[in-house]
Amino acid sequence: MNQRSFLFLLALACNVATDVGFSTRNITAWGDSLTDGQPFTRAEAYPARLAALFPDRIVLNQGVGGETSSQILARLRADTSHRHDVTVLWMGRNNYADPARVESDVAAAVKSLRTDRFIVLSILNGDFDGYEAKGAPGYETIMAINRLLAFKYPTHFLDIRGYLVSLYDPSDPEDVRNHQDDIPPSSLRAHWNGGIDFLHLSPEANSKVAKRIAQFITQKGW
Repeated sequence: MNQRSFLFLLALACNVATDVGFSTRNITAWGDSLTDGQPFTRAEAYPARLAALFPDRIVLNQGVGGETSSQILARLRADTSHRHDVTVLWMGRNNYADPARVESDVAAAVKSLRTDRFIVLSILNGDFDGYEAKGAPGYETIMAINRLLAFKYPTHFLDIRGYLVSLYDPSDPEDVRNHQDDIPPSSLRAHWNGGIDFLHLSPEANSKVAKRIAQFITQKGW
């Protein structure tokens, strides 16, 4: 075997070991404004809260407000540095009206990873004049996507939407209304500019999201 052949085989072996066997304990969170932490700063987003729960790990916030699942996917595919990290995917909120696209984008994102240590979060519904309340068209579309994601990724799916809905305050009339509509409660949504956000989460809610994800990761032994 000549030197060139030896170096080629060595490089191939190193590539296989890195691509298949390599993994990190770091965590990368992909998503839109719910990951980015809007309307607050990234210091109050759930990835920052997750980092505080795992002080020995690097947690990377890859959230960009307003992005569709396809835009998130494009950024994930272009990033070759974090494919072996524990990965959180929160995709589809901004284009849930196209369920087939959301489902295919999530599948492509999972396929792009070089790890089986990933979490798919359920899409949230919001308090948009009843359109995403229980039984309404938007609600039914979101729930159908979430059911499919749960079916396709049964050991990787985390129903963060249902978890947040369950945390309503029964002494708060608005929370009770939201609970009846199967919407994450107003007490856990962002309060800013004198009003309550229809969708985005408060810093307290982001802490709860982080704790639930941390529990999932710990239970998996990741």
